[in-house]
Amino acid sequence: MREMSEDSDGGVLVHLQYLNEKHTYRPVQILGMLFANFKQMAEKNLETLVSIYVIGIPSYFTDLQRRAYLDAAHIADLEEIVVDIEEMKNDKLKKIWKY
Repeated sequence: MREMSEDSDGGVLVHLQYLNEKHTYRPVQILGMLFANFKQMAEKNLETLVSIYVIGIPSYFTDLQRRAYLDAAHIADLEEIVVDIEEMKNDKLKKIWKY
């Protein structure tokens, strides 16, 4: 069972039923669980702890959407590295990051 509703602050709530229990999550929490799963898979495959990550966020995302990604990463206990492409001095490095 999957349903969605509006939160009291106008946000989205996702209602799920898993193992006969109902759970309610915000989208950022679901994204955080996804990041945590990716982290577990990476740690298993690399056989080492993962704490730093790189996530590509499209330039057309709003500040709110970008903040949601960072919040989800914190939920997954990941440390972000913020790179401002426009402030990079090296043109070759800019091209690499944009690619």
